Amino acid sequence: ASDSASEVEAEAEAAGSEASASSDATSSSSSASEESGEATGDGDGDGDGDIPDPIDCGTPTFEGLRRLPYLQNVGASATTVAWATTSGGAGQLRVAANKDGPWESFDASSRSFDAAYTGEEVDYLAYEARATGLEAGQQYCYEVWEGDTRLAGGLRLETAWTDERSVRILAFGDSGNASAEQLAVRDEFMKRDYDVFLHLGDMAYNDGTFVEFKERVFDIYADLLHRTPTWPTMGNHEVKTDGGQPYLDLYYLPEVALNPAHNEHYYSFDYGDVHFVSLDSNDAFLIAAAALDSSSDTTMLDWLRDDLANSQKPWKVAFFHHPPYSSSERDPNFIVRNSLLPILEGGGVDMVLVGHDHHYERSYAIKEGSVSSHQEGGIFYFVAGAGGAGMREATGDWWTASVNDQKNSFLSLRISGCTAYGEVVALDGELVDSFQLPGC
Repeated sequence: ASDSASEVEAEAEAAGSEASASSDATSSSSSASEESGEATGDGDGDGDGDIPDPIDCGTPTFEGLRRLPYLQNVGASATTVAWATTSGGAGQLRVAANKDGPWESFDASSRSFDAAYTGEEVDYLAYEARATGLEAGQQYCYEVWEGDTRLAGGLRLETAWTDERSVRILAFGDSGNASAEQLAVRDEFMKRDYDVFLHLGDMAYNDGTFVEFKERVFDIYADLLHRTPTWPTMGNHEVKTDGGQPYLDLYYLPEVALNPAHNEHYYSFDYGDVHFVSLDSNDAFLIAAAALDSSSDTTMLDWLRDDLANSQKPWKVAFFHHPPYSSSERDPNFIVRNSLLPILEGGGVDMVLVGHDHHYERSYAIKEGSVSSHQEGGIFYFVAGAGGAGMREATGDWWTASVNDQKNSFLSLRISGCTAYGEVVALDGELVDSFQLPGC
């Protein structure tokens, strides 16, 4: 990412130079929010600005669905809607610019999932329909039909935009244990609206089975998933079942891997001024990629270099599961440090979002293993693994700008122009961190 001097960046650099003296300083804080200890409600500290009001598509209704509609692989001119039923008729997605129509229809493809394969109590069909020919940055109403029966209506989606409009991001990991804390975090973030939902892995404890995905992801987040596209990364718990096959079956992600066998393990997408990159940081996958990198040109690392080099977006955000910098009782992941960070630094990445460790932590800008500045190419690292699972102790370290190991929470970001406005909100609504970080 390109750099330019600004007041925000100057404050961030000043904070970075004082890292050894204060482990809980922020790069640049929203002081009014910090003093009150309450979230501002919009996740950015400066109002909604260029974000349009939602269009009226009516009240969401659902009938006869095994899995409610969820948005996938949303682009500037197309989007995928997925759902599941036990009835097994011909599926169809209908899209219109407003609730009165006219409606354009898109046929859905389907795949049968029997109980012997999924471990669920019934057989069902999973449907996938891709609406194409849409306009960038536009809202649409949509419905799901089976034959002459409407299964879902009153729903709204929005395509990605290509201009400089702000992007609102919800991010957390390590959520899917069906705990009271997971539900409380959900209830808190549902008070806000987001454009992008990044799940940082370990979404379906304990083993990433179909049953666990149903009960701990799709049932719990149903009201979010039909209006905000989910962009996930695979955690170590998802890998436990057949190398993550339920994850691969349930999500419909960009298929861009250099080796087709690795499709949906990594991918990238754009919203406005932001280029997002999702990577698979699980040991088996990353170790294999690193081992082959010098003798092959089809690994995730090969793809990552080219992907970052080919993006001209002023913001680059990478997300995966395992933290290269974390002060929890677990050690940081040195495989990730050695394999990924040189490529991310060389590719101009601004922020890295991870889970795995069950706390919240934000770093100073780091480059080549030392506190640096963003202007010099340093990356800000976030651990946002407090989405619902039990908390673990994290005491802070030389890289730590802010840390909280007391309350489950979520990360709320708004990237607008050359600044990322952020808040970390606990399950009871308490604001545990707020910051402004420089980008372009």
